[in-house]
Amino acid sequence: MVGEERLQSLVEQVLRLSGAEQTEALLLARQSELTRYANSYVHQHVSESHLTLRVRAVEDGRVGMAVTNQLDAESLRHTVEKAQENARIQTPDPDFSSLPSPTCSYPQVQSFFAATVEAEATDRVGLVQQVIAEAGDFTACGYVSTDVTEMAVGNSLGLQAYNASTSAVLRSLIYTDEGSGFASAYSGDISQLDALTVAREATERCARNRCQRDVEPQQFEVILEPYAVAELVRYLAHLSFSGPAVQEGQSAISSRQGQQVVHPAISIWEDGTSPLGCPRPFDLEGVPKRRVELIHEGIAQGAVYDHRSARKYGVEPTGHYHFWEELRSGGGGGAPVPTNLFMAAGDASLEQMIASTSKGIWITRFHYVRPIHTLRTMITGMTRDGAFLVEDGKVRGAIRNLRFTDSILRMLNDVELVGQTRKLDGAFPCQLVPRLKLGSFHFTGKTAH
Repeated sequence: MVGEERLQSLVEQVLRLSGAEQTEALLLARQSELTRYANSYVHQHVSESHLTLRVRAVEDGRVGMAVTNQLDAESLRHTVEKAQENARIQTPDPDFSSLPSPTCSYPQVQSFFAATVEAEATDRVGLVQQVIAEAGDFTACGYVSTDVTEMAVGNSLGLQAYNASTSAVLRSLIYTDEGSGFASAYSGDISQLDALTVAREATERCARNRCQRDVEPQQFEVILEPYAVAELVRYLAHLSFSGPAVQEGQSAISSRQGQQVVHPAISIWEDGTSPLGCPRPFDLEGVPKRRVELIHEGIAQGAVYDHRSARKYGVEPTGHYHFWEELRSGGGGGAPVPTNLFMAAGDASLEQMIASTSKGIWITRFHYVRPIHTLRTMITGMTRDGAFLVEDGKVRGAIRNLRFTDSILRMLNDVELVGQTRKLDGAFPCQLVPRLKLGSFHFTGKTAH
């Protein structure tokens, strides 16, 4: 780890070098360790370190940005000068009024776990060995990774903030010539990864996913595992919960705030401070995160905002500024999106979902999902690593993968049962979601595999 003292010292050095009206320095340090396994043996260890400085300079309503990974004195000076130069050639941004002011305090979150930082390659191999042993005669592949991320941000208005966070992921694909089964686990604390549970889930799914039969694409009831639910909510978040999109009529819920948009059993919220998810106390501008109700008992309630968009629309910022979104947009500012999502659990077991299904498909996860129509929340994709026919309340066997095309909001309006347990998915945005039983789901074609 680089450490708070070193990062804050670099931030202060950058701010001293700048003569702009306002200046912001953001430092992101990341240490990643990865152990890959394939064909049921460990074949690769990877270690990566990244330390990135982003400087923003503000001059007469113009905002310029420069980025570097060189932190010697001359590189710092050059980066500050480049940010100021870029600001001078920009068109004034009428929606930008100021960088964020200092905040009195940040929420206390448990985002850092020493066990993850101290994990060695042998610890990751130990988790892999449990998976391989449980797979037996099947073949196992996947990876175990650990990440330590440090963030320090400061600006010339006096804002200063630092956070360190950790994450650990175990992904496993168990397969044969006939089919495959998938499972994964995520935690900030590597000691909480249960390799045996992951291995059993993937292995049992692989054993079930054999002797696949063809079924004709049509409308089916579906049971969605949390992996599949997380994919739906992930796309819903990007398509519908950005504050600017809601305000400008570019979201499916723009004109439906305070109205029923999905089934009353569905509640979705954003909470960057919850220990049940992937907590962070502030965003990449140093704005505190807070809980935001997005959909409460089926009713559209709100959206997320960064500092700039909140000022533009006269609302409170929710702490959702994203540096990487700004880079992708060419420096003009990226759309704020949720980062730590939750869906309320219900009271249904998997057994109850299966028993209540007359003709449906039990789906593990989706693959190659793509948006088709933003305002209709229409997406398309394919099933993957386990889809099973359910008839008359019983699982009848595995089927070959199908393509679907459907509206997320329509699907979530047809919820019949919500699972009693939830699973954490650490992919961006982080999500804690249950299983869902839907009354209908539109399959539109077969896939090649």
